[in-house]
Amino acid sequence: MIKKILLIFIALTFTFLPLTGCWDRKELNEIGIVIAMGIDKENENGKYVVTSQVINPSPPANTQSKNSPTELVTASGDSLFEAVRNNAKKFDRLSYFAHVRILVVSDKVAQEGIKDVIDFLIRAHQLRNNIWFMVSQNKEAREVLAINCGIEDIQAYHLEGIIKGKKLNTEISSSILLDIVKKIQGNGINPTTEAFKVVDEKSEPEWQGNAAVKKCVRLSDTAVFNKDKLVGYLNNVETRGFNMIMGNTKSTAIRVPSNKNENEYISIDVRKVKSHIKPQVLDEKISFIVTVKVQGNIFEVPDNTNVSELEEFYKVNDKFKKATEHDVNKTLVKIQKELKSDILGFGSSLYTSYPKEWKKVKEQWDKDFVNVPYTVKVETHLNRTGLILKPAHVIEK
Repeated sequence: MIKKILLIFIALTFTFLPLTGCWDRKELNEIGIVIAMGIDKENENGKYVVTSQVINPSPPANTQSKNSPTELVTASGDSLFEAVRNNAKKFDRLSYFAHVRILVVSDKVAQEGIKDVIDFLIRAHQLRNNIWFMVSQNKEAREVLAINCGIEDIQAYHLEGIIKGKKLNTEISSSILLDIVKKIQGNGINPTTEAFKVVDEKSEPEWQGNAAVKKCVRLSDTAVFNKDKLVGYLNNVETRGFNMIMGNTKSTAIRVPSNKNENEYISIDVRKVKSHIKPQVLDEKISFIVTVKVQGNIFEVPDNTNVSELEEFYKVNDKFKKATEHDVNKTLVKIQKELKSDILGFGSSLYTSYPKEWKKVKEQWDKDFVNVPYTVKVETHLNRTGLILKPAHVIEK
């Protein structure tokens, strides 16, 4: 009897198995795959403007065709959800957001606050939390998405390629959506991300005479937030100092004056950075120790400074230390006194090490952070001088 029931169950299972399927499936010819989004606000009525960069399912058959591989679809609404829904009124396909790679918000939206943007993004089930979250500096986000520059035909891929190139440049500090959300909702640290800037570039060297000028998008400064609002930017040097404090530096170049000639500069390839922020509480007074340890290699010697000699080598290392201290201190002053936003995680480290003290100052930490004392300790170490010990200028002599 049991065997008969089991056989009937198996037979029914295989009978109905072909009937199963995705109840909410959508055919490829019914959807528009969105790969980048831009969020702006209208000046007149304050409505959100959402721009979607959609893949053209019928790409040009040859390079001489004027058809674009993407389509920009723009719609507005009182809310982001309404703006996205209004896309359907002008676009013949249902927008599909699972493949979005980059989100760009205008600095106007960021200055007013991105809470609505974040809430919409984390509730949208199609959007992934690892998309790049960027700010368009002094331009609308839709303009950034509309500019086609570089080898890639699709602007979203071009922008993503620039961002990924940050591994070779610590003057860049990009963030994904998940990082932004964690810091806004977390304790004692505010979010940052990189900004896009629209620039005019000449396609040919100026000496050729007829250089064509075209608009391109480049990474510019680091956008600094206080909670969900944009409060300012860090320039390239300050961003480099910020990344060193945060231990985000994988590779960068620092130039220091030569020992023989102050107008010449020795290039140092920074290969390793370790940093630590340590809070201290003495008699209910809070302070911090910022420790940055940097290792690098001498990459270029432009004159006859003989770095194979220990005395000259140590002089270069001392200048390396002073240059690093300059970047770190300049960044700390800018963050604390001008931007007044704890993007370094001072509060977060206090919360981890002294939770009771953090509970006392948590509510007024934005005000306390501006005046909290700190000490900077920088250690530098030069490992190697390259494939040759003596510079080429010394060898020639």
